[in-house]
Amino acid sequence: MTARSESWSPPTMPNHPLSSRILQVAAGFLLAVVAVASTVLVEIRSQAIARSDEQIERAVAAAEIEFNRAVLNVDMKLASLPGLILGDTSDADALGPVLAGLQERQLLISDLAVLDADGRVVGTALRATRLTGPALPHGFIESIRRRPSATVVLSDPIVSRATGERSLIIGRAVSLPGLPSAVAVAEVPLDLLLPTSAATVMGVPGLSLSVERSDGRVLATQPADDRAMTVRREMPTLRPLSGQPVTSRAEDGINERVATRPTLYDGVYVVARRDLGDVFADWRQQAVWIGAVATFFVLLIVAAAAAARAQVARLARARQETAASAELLEQALDAMGDAFLLCDVDDRVLRWNARYEEIFPWLQPVLRPGVTYRELALAAAKKRFGPDATQEAVAWAKARVEERRQVADGRVVQQALHSGVIVSIVERRMPDGGIVSVYHDMSAKERQLAQAKAEAEAANEAKSQFVANMSHEIRTPLNAVLGLNELLLQGRLDESQRRYAELMRTSGQLLLSLINDVLDLSRIEAGLFEVHEEPFVPRQVAQEVLAVLADRAESQRLMLTLEDHTPPETRLLGDALRLRQVLFNLVGNALKFTEHGRVSVRLAILRGGSDSPGCMLRVAVEDTGVGIEPELLPRLFERFVQADGSATRRHGGSGLGLAITREVVTRLGGHIEVQSVLGAGSTFTVTLPCSFAAAQTSSTVQAMAAAPGSTAPLRVLVAEDNTVNQVLIQALMHHLGHEVEVVGNGRDAVDRLASGGFDLVLMDMQMPEVDGCEATRWIRRLPEEAANVPIIAMTANARPEDRQTCLDAGMDEHVAKPIDFSALQAAMAAAIERRRLLRSKVVQDPVAAR
Repeated sequence: MTARSESWSPPTMPNHPLSSRILQVAAGFLLAVVAVASTVLVEIRSQAIARSDEQIERAVAAAEIEFNRAVLNVDMKLASLPGLILGDTSDADALGPVLAGLQERQLLISDLAVLDADGRVVGTALRATRLTGPALPHGFIESIRRRPSATVVLSDPIVSRATGERSLIIGRAVSLPGLPSAVAVAEVPLDLLLPTSAATVMGVPGLSLSVERSDGRVLATQPADDRAMTVRREMPTLRPLSGQPVTSRAEDGINERVATRPTLYDGVYVVARRDLGDVFADWRQQAVWIGAVATFFVLLIVAAAAAARAQVARLARARQETAASAELLEQALDAMGDAFLLCDVDDRVLRWNARYEEIFPWLQPVLRPGVTYRELALAAAKKRFGPDATQEAVAWAKARVEERRQVADGRVVQQALHSGVIVSIVERRMPDGGIVSVYHDMSAKERQLAQAKAEAEAANEAKSQFVANMSHEIRTPLNAVLGLNELLLQGRLDESQRRYAELMRTSGQLLLSLINDVLDLSRIEAGLFEVHEEPFVPRQVAQEVLAVLADRAESQRLMLTLEDHTPPETRLLGDALRLRQVLFNLVGNALKFTEHGRVSVRLAILRGGSDSPGCMLRVAVEDTGVGIEPELLPRLFERFVQADGSATRRHGGSGLGLAITREVVTRLGGHIEVQSVLGAGSTFTVTLPCSFAAAQTSSTVQAMAAAPGSTAPLRVLVAEDNTVNQVLIQALMHHLGHEVEVVGNGRDAVDRLASGGFDLVLMDMQMPEVDGCEATRWIRRLPEEAANVPIIAMTANARPEDRQTCLDAGMDEHVAKPIDFSALQAAMAAAIERRRLLRSKVVQDPVAAR
C-alpha cells in the first residue's frame, strides 16, 4: 500500500501587474544604460577637447617665444651694423665683406643688404645679389621710412633670388657713416623662423602653426603650406589674443580650434590651429565601443525582460503541470519494477510502493506512514532469526540502522534475503537529510547483466578503435602542418613571419598533446594498459625527454636542468616508455606554468633490503612557476580539471595530462604527490617500483658510446602514400644532407630495395597494395645486404601496440607522426647502430647469429 500526498489546489496565473512591473524595471534599466553611456561620451569628449587645447596652448606659446627670439636676434644684428662699419659705406667693395662676415656668423640670415635713401643697393653679403639686391616687396622701403622710430619691419613672404626658397625680409632704418638714412635688410628663410616647432607639430595630428599679420596675411607656416601663403585668413584681432583656444570656421568651412598670441612686433601674431576632426578622432573610436557596449546591454535587458515574462508564464504552467504530475508520480511508483522506500530526516517512513510490499511481505503488519526504520529492521530481523533469537535480532537491526546513518553521498550494497531473493540496495541521502532507498531484484537479471557486459565490452572496443582511427586520420595532415612549419622556421623569415610560424607550431603542438591525452585515456578506460619491462638507464631516459623539451625551455628563457643522484652505471628493469610519458607530462606541465626561473628534474634510487633485488626510483620535477593554492590541490589529478580555470585560457590544455600521469603511475605500482607554494613554484614527486638489471657488457657499452649523435649523408628510401608527407619528408632529408627516393606503396619499396644501394628506409604503416609491416617482412627475406638495411616506422599509428607490431615485423625503430625532427634523427642514428651491431655479430659468430 502506498502513502498518498495530501490534496492540492493549483495556484493562480500571474496577474497583469507583475508583468507590468517587469516592463517598468526593464525600462528603468534601459534609461540608466542610455544615461550612463551619454554621460561617459560627454565626459570623454570634454576630456578630448581639454587635452587638445592644452597641446595647442603649449604649441602656440612655444612658437611665440621661438619667433620672437629669431626676429629679435636678426633685429639686433641689423641694429649693430653702425658699430661694425667704421669706414665710408659708399664703397660697396669695402661694405660687402663686412656684411658677408656678419651673415656667415648668423645661421638665421641667408643674405644681408644695405640700401641708401633712394632704395639703391649699397652692399650685400652675397655676391649673387650685389647687382640686383634682395627681392624686396613693393613699398617695403617706404614702409620702413614711414616709421617714426627705427623699428623692425617684416615683409610679405618672397622667393629668394639666391636660394629659390621662401623667405621673409626683416628691415629697419640705420644710420651709417656717409649714409645717415640707410636701410638694412636681412633675408631669413621661413623654415628657420619656427625650426623646433616642427617636432611639436609632427607629434600632434592635425596641428599647424602660422605667423600672421593683423590683416590676415600669412607670413610663415609649420608645416609648410604653400596654399595658405596665398590666401588671407580671418584677422587674428577678431579672436582672443591670450592663447586660449576657441572654435572657429576655416576658409574651407571646416571647424577648428584656434589659439592666437601676439608677438613683440606690432601687428604680427602666432596662431595654432587644429582640425576638430583630429581632436575627436580617438573620441569617435571610443564612442563606437561605448555605443556597442550600450547596445549590448540594451539588447541584454530587452532579452532578460522577455525571458522574465516568459518565465512567469512558464512557472504558472509548471505549477499546474506539477500538480498534475503528482498523481502521475504516485502511479509511476506503483508501476516500478524496483521497490521504493522514502524516509525523512528522522528516519520515519513517508512513502513506499507496491513492489516494496511484494519483496518484503513480512513487513506489511508494521508498514505505515510515520513508522521508524528501526521498527522495520527489527521486524525483518525477527523474520530472519526467528521469534526466539531476540538478542541476535536486536543486534542485527541496530547494525542496519547504524549503516543507514553513515549514508552521505550514497552507497550500493547487495543483500541476500532469507526468502532466497538477492536484492541490490541503492541508498541516497537527500538535501533535507532524508533517505531514499531503491531495492532491485537481481535474481532474474543475471543473464541480462552478462549479456550487457559483453555488449559494453564490445562497445568499448569499438570506441577504442574509433579513437585510434581518428588519431591516425588527424595525425597524418597534422604531420605535414607541423613538419612544413618547422622547415619554414629553419629558413629566413622576417620577424612578423617568424612570429606567425611559431604561433602555428604552438597551436599544432597543443592539438597533438590533446590527441595523445584522449588516446591514452581511452586505452586506460578500455583496460588495454600494459606494462612492458625492459632494461633502461634512468639518466638516459631523463636526458632524452629534456632534449626534446630543450627548445621549448630556451624559447621561454627558462633553465632546464637534470640532477642525477643515482649510482654510476645504474640500469633498472621497468617500463621505460611509460617513464618517458610521465616525465614528458610533468616537465611539459612545469614549463607551461613557469614564466621565470628554472625547471629541475632530480633522480634518486631508494634501495630495499640488503638482499632484495628491488628498489624504488624517485623522480622529482621542481619548478619556480605560479604555484597552486592549497585548497585546490585535491582536485589537481581529476580528469578534465585544472586547479585554476583561468589557466586553460592563459596556457591552454585539456586538463587530462596530470590525470593520465596519475593513472599511469598507479598502474605501474607507484604513487605521485605534489607540494606547492602559491607564487613560489611546485614539486611533483613520482616513486616507481623497479628492480636492478644486469650490467651491460663492455662491448655493448663501447658500441653505445660510439653511436653517432647525427648520421653522415645517407641514401634514404621513403615509402609514403600521402603526397604532402612525401614533400615534407623529402625536404627534411635534404635539409639533413641526405639523398632521397620516394615510393608510394610497400610493393614498390621492396622492388627498389632489392636492387640495393640504400642506407636507410623510412616506412609508413598504412599504404595501398602492401602495407608497411608486410613490406618489412618481405625485405627481411631478401638477400643479406638488402635484408639488413635499417628500417624505421614513420606512421600516424602512435599506440604502444602499434610500435610493438612494427618491431615484431622486423623494423628497428618507431617514430610517430607528427614527426619530431630531433626524435627522427635520434631514431635514424639508433637504427643504423643497431644494424651495425647485428652485422658485427654475424661476422664474429655466424652460427650463433643464425
